[in-house]
Amino acid sequence: MKLKLFLTSFLILFLELALIRFIPAHIKLVGYFTNLILLGTFLGLGLGLLLVSKRSTYLPLFPLLLALLFGFVTFSQTQVNVISTNVIFFTTMSGEAAFKLEPKIILPIIYLLVALVFIPLSQHLGRLFKKLPPLTAYSVDIVGALFGIILFSIFSALSLPPFLWFTVISAAFLYLCVSRRFLSLIVLALVTLTAFWIDRDSLWSPYYRLELIPFTSGYGININGIPHQYISDYREREAFYSAPFDLVKNPSYRTALIIGPGTGADVATLLGRHPQIESIDAVDINPTIVSLGKKLHPNRPYADPRVRIHITDGRNFLQNSPQKYDLVVFALPDSLVLTSGTGHIRLESFLFTQEAFQLVKNHLNENGLFVMYNFYRQTWLIDKLSLTLKTVFAESPYVIAYGDINKAATLLAGPKTVDVTPDLKPKTAIEPLSLPTDDWPFLYLRQHFIPPFYWRFLGVILLLSVIAIAFVVRGQKFHFDWQFFFLGAGFMLLETKHLVTFGLLFGTTWLVNSLVFAAILTSVLLANLTVSRFRPKTIRPFYLALFAVLGLNYLIPPSLFFSFPLIPRYIAASIFYFSPIFLANLIFAQLFKGVKDSPLSFGSNLLGALFGGLTEYLALITGYKFLLLLVIAFYGLSLLPLPKKLWLGPSI
Repeated sequence: MKLKLFLTSFLILFLELALIRFIPAHIKLVGYFTNLILLGTFLGLGLGLLLVSKRSTYLPLFPLLLALLFGFVTFSQTQVNVISTNVIFFTTMSGEAAFKLEPKIILPIIYLLVALVFIPLSQHLGRLFKKLPPLTAYSVDIVGALFGIILFSIFSALSLPPFLWFTVISAAFLYLCVSRRFLSLIVLALVTLTAFWIDRDSLWSPYYRLELIPFTSGYGININGIPHQYISDYREREAFYSAPFDLVKNPSYRTALIIGPGTGADVATLLGRHPQIESIDAVDINPTIVSLGKKLHPNRPYADPRVRIHITDGRNFLQNSPQKYDLVVFALPDSLVLTSGTGHIRLESFLFTQEAFQLVKNHLNENGLFVMYNFYRQTWLIDKLSLTLKTVFAESPYVIAYGDINKAATLLAGPKTVDVTPDLKPKTAIEPLSLPTDDWPFLYLRQHFIPPFYWRFLGVILLLSVIAIAFVVRGQKFHFDWQFFFLGAGFMLLETKHLVTFGLLFGTTWLVNSLVFAAILTSVLLANLTVSRFRPKTIRPFYLALFAVLGLNYLIPPSLFFSFPLIPRYIAASIFYFSPIFLANLIFAQLFKGVKDSPLSFGSNLLGALFGGLTEYLALITGYKFLLLLVIAFYGLSLLPLPKKLWLGPSI
């Protein structure tokens, strides 16, 4: 029984991570709404647990539902464009498809299809829960989920392709389901073979799908179907690559830092245009992209002994390196993806905040130059970056535009701007905009607000969720467990906030995300073991301690930990930020061990997590610190239905 529960939990978590990677690779817009998949997962898991009492067994339907989702993702519009003047999505209308749908249609369909896929697995999970004591079942569930994260992290580290992911998913399911096994085998085999076929010419990094496209004079690289980089001789590249030499007098650079060099175009240009350079630190988050540059770039920039390659997050490198430079370049660092299924943080989000630009300023020598260039898509984005530079460097930056197509531009700041060419003037006409900070790191959002497209999306998702829940519970006596609902909402926001914080402190890499999720599940398991071992009589100390620690989390900024060396920072931050997660799980475990209907309470908890995921969008207005106040509010609401004897102890 425990083995089946373990495998079911493993399958659920592994499948969730696989879909978060696979679906955005083929429907790009979903890449900016990856919590759509997470929310759909929560809805499906919650609905499945509410269906535990039904006579019908839905587990054999899983292969067909997965095939339906897979077919929709494979044959629908591969790239969907959202036209907005207030938020920037890096996407295109390229790609052929059997049918095309508008964003307002395609996102809800994905949401419902994801939910449907998880309903059979969740119903099976709930029936296994009923055969074990609640806390024992929950502990086995967490161990299975933990192994799912570990295995998928290994697959990510090895850059293994999706057909291997779905092979694991198929094997786990076929072990669990004895009914209609032959039919299931055929359907899952078709899904796996389709995954192999559609991605047979793709490479998979830990972050996204890459396609290498040969041209006469080089190679193009598409990321999730979007043109992203071009590998060619540096003398054939766009003008902004030569900005550090063409736009300033006496460009004498001895040391340089390039963040986001990708396949090496910026490094090759610096080596070719300035052969007297002594050292270059090249920092890129994606090992697969750098590997392609090593193999294919005609100028072989990464083979030069003066170049040191660092595979890490650019902000994290700036935070930990003591080196100063004559030249710092942000070389088109647009990642095109979010960091995880929660939060709205793109891989480069913390690279463009005021705090990050202050770090760049600190890394410049007394005559140093900071250069950024990219295709910025909107004029207001150039203004936002210009205003941030002006705020940090206390003087207007220099900006040069290269035509109107995709708003290509170069921005220069730092002491060496005194040497810019006479025909280039400081940018003084700058639109007043909301500036990105570490708490509100939304560079691609024009101001503190939730765009209308998001409101429509959230409204439709909420409506679909309510209809789905009403449909599932129709005709039966149903008592929703509001206590576990609010616990789920609070924990979802707490998890999101701390995932974002750890990305800031240690880098928005796939490894940091995996370690944080694994640590959260480990804290859940430890909380279960603590409650089982010591059997506390009252829950009051846990709630009081949680509110106290959340208050400290709110009052003490993450920047405090930047003054610590890396290892002490990790230890101190882990204790500080995981203590509320541990306390929250002590509360959950203490309450969950006494529930009469564990599938109902667990399902209510997951639907609460869905609601918490929807309220997460408030961070677009308030920043992430505010989410802690919502966490306190949700846990406060979970106290309302709490029996007095649990709060005060058995003597009452």
